[in-house]
Amino acid sequence: MMQRCLGPLLAFIVLSVAASGEPVSCQSRPSRLAGDHAQTPKSNDIKIKLNALSRAIEKKPGRVQLWTQKLDLLASRKETYDAALDFGKEAIKRFPKNAGLRIQLGAVYSHMEEDRLAFEQLDQAVKLSPNSLDGHLHRADCLHNLGRDEEALKDLDFVIARQPDRNLAYYLKARVLMHQKKYRESAAMLDRAIELSPNSINYRFKRAAILSILKDWRKAIADYDFMIEHNPRDYKSFESRGKAHENLGELKAAVGDYTAGIAVAPNHRPFYEGRARVYEKLGEKARARKDRAMIADLDKDLVPFSFIPDWTDKHK
Repeated sequence: MMQRCLGPLLAFIVLSVAASGEPVSCQSRPSRLAGDHAQTPKSNDIKIKLNALSRAIEKKPGRVQLWTQKLDLLASRKETYDAALDFGKEAIKRFPKNAGLRIQLGAVYSHMEEDRLAFEQLDQAVKLSPNSLDGHLHRADCLHNLGRDEEALKDLDFVIARQPDRNLAYYLKARVLMHQKKYRESAAMLDRAIELSPNSINYRFKRAAILSILKDWRKAIADYDFMIEHNPRDYKSFESRGKAHENLGELKAAVGDYTAGIAVAPNHRPFYEGRARVYEKLGEKARARKDRAMIADLDKDLVPFSFIPDWTDKHK
């Protein structure tokens, strides 16, 4: 299965970019597509709301909105995915022709990386509601995870044609095009996504990665600047920006980035490798030797890399 950058989608789809507690790259950070800057509800809040919804459903079992709300809550936390799956199946039995519930159930399957089961629900949702933009967007994400990129592009083009300001559609299309190694087209899609959602960290990270592939270092640095400004402990952005400066021949700036990265992640080997390499280019042999000695110590001790989660409420 291909590596995921985005997870499944729930009822209201825009990218969630700032709920993570870790400064990691888009490539290694799964995220839920569930509302721009959405925050995951707290456990106590969920329990209270779930109990209230359960009582409401007992009184009015025919109100599909109540089932939708409960399924959405259950799907909002990893520890309740199994309960969401069971409840979603029960909801579908009661409302078999409700496309929205099938989208939500498909999202739960996608969370659990059951992509074929997710596709069955999402495909059925689109058949039940052919003009549902959410359905096409969900299905496109699932198709991409299944490696069916051309079909995913058709769904995304369907959404973009009917809602040209749907930022997530451009982002998902950029992912598909990147997977197809159509980097310039992918970058253009991300340009549009960022125009529509300029504060998205994920969009910026993905664009910076593509710009680096295209060797457009200056523009990539601008995106890394943005990410570091919003998350000063984002060690991957320090590493990537250091490499970009190095490729531009801006060696002192590269040293600055690697040094700043070491302050955040002192056991991250690539920082010492990069800084030693730059010191060699600058003719600072003693400093290069010191960094290489540090690398040897890290290898000898096998010190695991760890860092303190850094996202605070103001970044969400």
